[in-house]
Amino acid sequence: MEITQTVSDVTNRNALSADWSAEWKRAIIVFTVALCGLIVIYWQTVSQLVATWDSAEYSHCYLIVPISLYLIWTGKNRARAILPRPELLALCLLPLFGVVWFAGDLGNVRILQQMAFVGTVMALAWAVFGTAAVRAYRFPLAFLVFAVPFGESVIPPLQDFTAIATLKLLTWSGIPVVMEGHFILVPNGVWEVAEACAGARYLLSSFVLGLVFAHLVYRSTKRRIIFMVLAVVFPIAANAIRAYGIVALGYISDNRIAVGVDHLIYGWIFFSLVTLVLFSIGFRWRETEPERLEFAAVDASIAPLSSKTLAIVAVTALLISAVPATASYWVSHRIAPIRAGTTVPTIKSPWQAEPFSPASWISESNTASFTQSVAYSNSQKRVRLYFAFYSVGGNGIDLNSSGKHLLASQWSAASKGTRLAEIDGKQTQLIELITPPDTVGQRVYWTWYWVNGEFTSSPYQVKALQAKARLTAKFPASAVVAISADYVADPAEARTILQDFVQHFDFADQLSQSFR
Repeated sequence: MEITQTVSDVTNRNALSADWSAEWKRAIIVFTVALCGLIVIYWQTVSQLVATWDSAEYSHCYLIVPISLYLIWTGKNRARAILPRPELLALCLLPLFGVVWFAGDLGNVRILQQMAFVGTVMALAWAVFGTAAVRAYRFPLAFLVFAVPFGESVIPPLQDFTAIATLKLLTWSGIPVVMEGHFILVPNGVWEVAEACAGARYLLSSFVLGLVFAHLVYRSTKRRIIFMVLAVVFPIAANAIRAYGIVALGYISDNRIAVGVDHLIYGWIFFSLVTLVLFSIGFRWRETEPERLEFAAVDASIAPLSSKTLAIVAVTALLISAVPATASYWVSHRIAPIRAGTTVPTIKSPWQAEPFSPASWISESNTASFTQSVAYSNSQKRVRLYFAFYSVGGNGIDLNSSGKHLLASQWSAASKGTRLAEIDGKQTQLIELITPPDTVGQRVYWTWYWVNGEFTSSPYQVKALQAKARLTAKFPASAVVAISADYVADPAEARTILQDFVQHFDFADQLSQSFR
């Protein structure tokens, strides 16, 4: 009797496994086909997303999708307790992500478009596999968010912290030091806490790796939170110690070691050791309690999942997702692209244009319709002027090539801030960068934007005005304006020259007329 019961159990379990496997195969095939369709619809967003992974700050993004797939594969036993069932409620999220993507498209805010795409992929998975499946694999799905390159906003505060911490540590070590902005001056050299030295890439890499480690090693939320706090604090503190060590080694060795490529190599070796220490500490409190899972029970009263039902859900999701892409195409093609003119706004007397070589102080924009550099002089005063024009038919102002990033690579900003200046009789807020002494030159640099007939220095307002311009086409053009003047001892000298220059600038009317 016991043998008969055992054979019956095995037979039922094999049948249950066959039903489970067949339903998951159908759902996975439909999801894969739908995902390919989604990638085709948003191909430009996907290609831009992948292109950003080539930068050093976001190279870790290449690992996000493989890690997510690996976590799903290693947790495949969880699917044994689940039967995929489409969730129509998930389709309601698609219009929301579509609106976010369309808003990002109007203002050329790529991070919004990329986040919306990842959100759309998650909603598609929820719609096809169902709530139970998404709940079981919530971490690998949510982990896909880190495929979107973000985190630039932490660079300035990290630069400030690293510079101040380095100054304090050098002072405590008895090394004579002076700090100007992000520049550390010691008796035998000048060191800059540049963006690459801020520790952002260490922090992002540590955070991403820490998330995976905490997910795999711990079960309790408390331990995961504690470890993630350490994963943030460790790289920030370690980067400050690294910066101090490099400057101190350079000072002690009279710049024979820890300079050039050496300090990058030392930095990554140091980061690897810090990460190893962090994980070694975290591994001591690991929790390895296994999950207990059984095959999902098949209710005979529930019809098996059909390929037709899955196909209807997937096609509906693709049709909804195609709406914002179609709207973007319509907005972009309802008016002909406007080409920027080749005239520079008039500068009134006594300022006079003079021959000027290409703007070596500017990192040229690759997305502008037209750029031009001009130098002006007034007695002993001299100002360099740079314009980058953008038409509505293009992507609009690319803020990654404006502001601080508009400076050529050989120029470094000791400080960045804002300043009010009178332009066309109106007080306008400008972005001000000041180059430090003892570099290629000493210069004050002002930049601002002209969008939709208005001046602004706010990146957020730039994006809002660009979106408005694309929708209304009232002023379908924009421009980046940059001016600079040299100083000898005090940046106030250059500010006085620049203020006098902009007061002789016939701006708004000339800019509007320069687009044809």
